[in-house]
Amino acid sequence: MNASDRRVGKTRKAVFSALNSLLCEKKYANITVQDIIDRADIGRATFYAHFPAKDDALYEYVENFFESFNKQLDEHVNQNEGGRFLPIAALFAHIQENEKTISGNFLSDNGTLLFEKFKKYWIAKARPVIELHIPAGQQPRIPIEMLTNHVISTAIELIQFWLQDGMRYTPEEMEQFFFALVYPLLSEIDTNIPDH
Repeated sequence: MNASDRRVGKTRKAVFSALNSLLCEKKYANITVQDIIDRADIGRATFYAHFPAKDDALYEYVENFFESFNKQLDEHVNQNEGGRFLPIAALFAHIQENEKTISGNFLSDNGTLLFEKFKKYWIAKARPVIELHIPAGQQPRIPIEMLTNHVISTAIELIQFWLQDGMRYTPEEMEQFFFALVYPLLSEIDTNIPDH
C-alpha cells in the first residue's frame, strides 16, 4: 500500500469513526457535514473528495461496518460452499461479536435509517446468491427482485427482533428461524434449502 492509499484509508476511517460516535449521540437528520468533519478532524474539501454527500458517507459506513461479513458472503458467492444458501448464522454471529456498536447505533433513533441502508446494500449482495440456486432455464414463480426483497426483509426483521429481545437465541437458532420463515418460497427454486 502506497502513501496515497494509506492517506485515503486513514481519512475514510476517521469519517466512519466520527459517524459512529455521532450516531450514538443524536439523530442522523441533525448531524451535519460540519459535525462530521469537526469530529474526524479533516477539511470540508477532503470530505467531499471522498463522499459526494452525507448520505454517501452513511451508506459506506454501513458497508464498512459489515465488511468482514460481506467478505464471507462474497466468498460464498464465488465458491457456493456445499450448496449452502445464505450464511445467516455467520451474519448473526458477526452482529453478536459487535454487540456494543450494533446496539448503540441500530437500536437508537437512527436504527430505522441504518437498517434501510443495510437492507439496500444487502439486497444487492444477496441477489447473486439467490440466482445461483435457480436451476438453469427455470423462472421462479415470484420475480427475482421481489423474492430477494422478501428474503432480505425477513432477515432484517429478525435482526431487529433479536436485538430488541436481548439476543436470547444463538446465531444458529436464528438461522433456523430464518429458514423456517422463508422455506415455503425458497424450496420452490432449490431443493437443497434446509427445511427447519
